[in-house]
Amino acid sequence: MSAVDPRLMPLMLLGISLPVAAQDVVATSGFMSGLLHSFQGMDHILAAFSVGMLCTMLEKRVVCLIPLAFMFFMCLGSIAGILNAPLPVGDSFMALGVVALGVVIALNRNMPISFAMALVGVFAVFHGYEHGAAMPADAAPVTYLGGLMISTIMLQLVGILSGKILIVLDKNSRLIRITGGAIAMCGGYLILALLLQVP
Repeated sequence: MSAVDPRLMPLMLLGISLPVAAQDVVATSGFMSGLLHSFQGMDHILAAFSVGMLCTMLEKRVVCLIPLAFMFFMCLGSIAGILNAPLPVGDSFMALGVVALGVVIALNRNMPISFAMALVGVFAVFHGYEHGAAMPADAAPVTYLGGLMISTIMLQLVGILSGKILIVLDKNSRLIRITGGAIAMCGGYLILALLLQVP
């Protein structure tokens, strides 16, 4: 058996390392695609932000169940979107979810936590479905979902922090109600833009 020419060793090592490097690139691109995708649609930004603010209004515990419900159902919807499962969904329905969450915040009424979880869960399924369906073909589903979940958590934390700040600034919750009204108006604009095909 002849010995391998030492001059060929760098080429052999390069050939072995290329598939590994390619997998790392795909994994990284999948994670970044999911991470950035949440910030590319105003409907998802406003929805995740609103869920965080709703958590501040209704829950006093350390672990907020409302954002967790949103994350859980959004993950289920994302998996359905990745698998191309049949689900009647449209951008107008997601914009309607923004309007609904904004109205709930603007009304500033106490409601059962279970009802709030169900409300955000319904819209989260359709938000997640759209995100899953938009996953790039070369992205790894696990890393894509990981990036998507992290960016959604970031938006929810911003909503929680904003809600706490507004409560401190205004004990009567007028600022929160104004913010909710502004969110509902933005959702209404998104619906109108979809209906009129505004770019």
